[in-house]
Amino acid sequence: MSGYTATIQAFSDLIEQESGLFSEHWSELKAFTEKPSDSDEELADKIEAWLQQLSPDSKIVERYTDRLAAKSLLSATDLSRDRGLEKSKYSPKSGKAKQNNQVLLINAIEKNSPLSASPPPNSQV
Repeated sequence: MSGYTATIQAFSDLIEQESGLFSEHWSELKAFTEKPSDSDEELADKIEAWLQQLSPDSKIVERYTDRLAAKSLLSATDLSRDRGLEKSKYSPKSGKAKQNNQVLLINAIEKNSPLSASPPPNSQV
C-alpha cells in the first residue's frame, strides 16, 4: 500500500468510525466531496494540509496519526505477500485504485455528515 493510499484510508476510516470527532468540521470536509482530486497524491496532500490547520493536540490529529501508523505497520508486514511470479512486484491497475480511494473518502464523508442527511420524505395521505 502506498503512503498516499494509507493516508486516505486512515482518514476515511477515522471519519467512518469516529464521526463525532468531526462535529465542528463537516462544512470543511464537504469540500473534499465537491472537487474530486486528480490523483491519490493530490488527495493525500489535501488531507494532510487540512489536518495541519488543526491544533496539534487535536483528538482528530491524534487518532489519525494512530490509524496511519497502524496501516503503515500492516503495509510493511504485507509487503512480502504482494509479490507475483519470480518475486516481481504485483501492482493493481492504478486508475481503479485511485478512483476507489477517492470514492472511499467521499462515501465516508457523505455517509457520516449531518449536512448530507436527506430530509425524510413527506408522507401525505
